[in-house]
Amino acid sequence: PQTLLPYLLALLHLPVSRLQALPLTLHFLLFPQALGSNAVLEITYAMDRGDGTFIDQAPYSVVLNTLKSSKNVEINEWEAGKHYFYNVIFGAADEIQISPSVTKWDDVTADGISAN
Repeated sequence: PQTLLPYLLALLHLPVSRLQALPLTLHFLLFPQALGSNAVLEITYAMDRGDGTFIDQAPYSVVLNTLKSSKNVEINEWEAGKHYFYNVIFGAADEIQISPSVTKWDDVTADGISAN
């Protein structure tokens, strides 16, 4: 079950101008699981009118298992030992692109203990 998604989405409720003004990187521990059609990323945002006021925009939603990695591979599950990075790009007007990538975690050794 995708029980962590509501918590992830709550952190993305920021005005677009704030996202453009500073780099925003959020890290989450995601448990290995299949991504079904109910694993949806929803982004709500407001556009800065330039006068200090904001206009709420229609939410942008995407089913996570429809996204493909930078190697054009479908991401149907979060696998153990892999790092998933979802790059959200805000373009002109209501254009939003999500570019995911998947990499293997680096092996780390600390005091003779290997964390893979």
